[in-house]
Amino acid sequence: MEYVNSKEAMRMLSIKSTTTLMKYESEGKIKPTRILGSNRKRYKVVDLQKILKGY
Repeated sequence: MEYVNSKEAMRMLSIKSTTTLMKYESEGKIKPTRILGSNRKRYKVVDLQKILKGY
């Protein structure tokens, strides 16, 4: 499974605001994963592609 960071996720979704990314999280459209030993969020590419397709 492939993961991307917030910046790459925003680029894939063509959004410029982290607020929009957090909105997708709160709506349950995407679920961030935290990599062990890191506090940074990672997003599944598959989930981002679903948003792009309108699911």
